[in-house]
Amino acid sequence: MQSKIKFVRLNYQIAMMFIIVILLVIGFIATMNTSLLGFYYIQEKASAMMDAYQQINQWYNNENEGSIEFSLSMERLHANNNMAIVILESDGNTIYSTGKDNVSNYSILMDAIMGTNLKGHDKIWFKTDNYTILRMEDDRLAEDYIVLWGTLDDGNLILLRSPLESMKESARISNKFFLMGSIFAIIVSVYATIILTHKITRPILRLTEISESMSKMDFNVKYYPSDEMKKNEIDILGEHMNELSETLEQKIIELKNANHALKHDIVLKEENQHKQKEFIRNVSHELKTPIAVISGYAEGLKDSINDDPESREFYCDVILDEANRMNKMVLELINLNQLEMGSEQLDIQRINIINLIENMLPSYKLLFEQNDIRFEFEYAEEMDIYADEYALEQVINNFLSNAVHYCKGDDKYITLKLERIADHCRLSVFNSGDQIPEESIPYLWDTFYKVDKARTRQYGGTGVGLSIVKAVMEDLNQKYGVENKTNGVEFWIELEC
Repeated sequence: MQSKIKFVRLNYQIAMMFIIVILLVIGFIATMNTSLLGFYYIQEKASAMMDAYQQINQWYNNENEGSIEFSLSMERLHANNNMAIVILESDGNTIYSTGKDNVSNYSILMDAIMGTNLKGHDKIWFKTDNYTILRMEDDRLAEDYIVLWGTLDDGNLILLRSPLESMKESARISNKFFLMGSIFAIIVSVYATIILTHKITRPILRLTEISESMSKMDFNVKYYPSDEMKKNEIDILGEHMNELSETLEQKIIELKNANHALKHDIVLKEENQHKQKEFIRNVSHELKTPIAVISGYAEGLKDSINDDPESREFYCDVILDEANRMNKMVLELINLNQLEMGSEQLDIQRINIINLIENMLPSYKLLFEQNDIRFEFEYAEEMDIYADEYALEQVINNFLSNAVHYCKGDDKYITLKLERIADHCRLSVFNSGDQIPEESIPYLWDTFYKVDKARTRQYGGTGVGLSIVKAVMEDLNQKYGVENKTNGVEFWIELEC
């Protein structure tokens, strides 16, 4: 079982790390101050005594010991270093002394020279041929001293003594002040660390929010730096997050579009498979009748059922008619297949549709007269449209052919009308006669669909014409339709002007 993860804010973690580092530094300094301050202080005192010895020895070598300048320099050494200075002749007479306790200083000097009254814890700090520096404990004064004793170049004895009590007091005061300062520094550091870490982590927390939004597929949240003129690594990271967000959003959109297109292709493929099966079934059904007719009449001719020339000619005419109808159907199916599969690209041109229709009408004049049909071509103005000329001729031929064969009534008439609607041209073909059942209208554009199958076969229709109209208009991306009128039916299409 996965354990529950505890969330800790980054600014708290950084603040705690800073505070721990500060405490460690303060503790380290306090430890150094307590354990090594005394050693450092004694080292500095010993160094000061060495410098004082060199100066005094040089003054005596230059025979300046009796001058006022010598006295002032000795006093400065005494005052600045809290150092007692005693210079004795070899017979014990005092030449110079800065302290009032000359007896004590003389006694310490003798003890040092003779090596008497030294305790086990008295420590020689440094030693040369001319002087020795050691740390001594004076029982008479109950004090610790650091002492330099030795001889000058002229043979006189010298004693330099400095008490360590001042060092201990200084260390105590220093530690106390350091403790107070450390407490204040900790308080200020904690406050400053919280403010600074909040300032540092605020953009990081913002990036965390953005990444969380991205994980929830929300790409509208963006990172904006606090100062456009001064950018740091976090701001650059924020800009990269923005770019990543935009890229992911674009890729997801592309993926969704691709997925949608794939689903559409799958549905289209399934529809095409269904249409293909339906097409094959319909073709088989449509070809079955003319093949049976041709076969029957061919067998009649073979068996010489009627030997008279009129019968043979009739049989041959029927066979030719059925063969021609089959040929027409095959050609129309090939044309329809090319349109639906997109293998035949339309050649869009600017066409004067009035001239196109007037050039087509003479071939229908005889057909109108044979069927006692009154034809009218109505238009109010010259119009140029954008279309494929051959495909448009197919559409108009199919409309006129259907109109001729379905035109009925005492006063049979067909009207071909052109009118401008906004930036489109509407071409409509009306024929008088029976209306189309409303339930059949949605299926008129399907291949091989026939409202009146007997009548369709009577005039030689294949049931493919309106499917070709549908394919052409969808390739042109234009509208088409059919409407029942009071005394007939009107088929129409729209073309871009």
